[in-house]
Amino acid sequence: MPWPKHFGWLAKQDIAVVSDDDIVSLVNRSMLVQYRVRLNREKKTVEPGGLWSEEYLPQFALLYSGVYCRGVGGLSASDVCDKFKKFVNGKSFWIGGKETIGKGLAKFVVP
Repeated sequence: MPWPKHFGWLAKQDIAVVSDDDIVSLVNRSMLVQYRVRLNREKKTVEPGGLWSEEYLPQFALLYSGVYCRGVGGLSASDVCDKFKKFVNGKSFWIGGKETIGKGLAKFVVP
């Protein structure tokens, strides 16, 4: 299978195709899990609901997804897809929270 042009920035040896059965275990092993505690400073105790965890994907993780477009507001499905591609392709977006600590930055590439 030829190397996709839109993955040109990524070395071929950095890619692995994994079955659906194996991916869950690999993702769980590679994710950083950070546990957080919100304290009541006066009482020196954990606030109610103040214990949680945050999961982070490894840096340079590659996620792949599909996008389905439909016509809306007088635009055809093809026009909507074209507008979507122009809006996101090659741009970086913050996904989720934690942008103030540098988490969730993702670059979108639309083939």
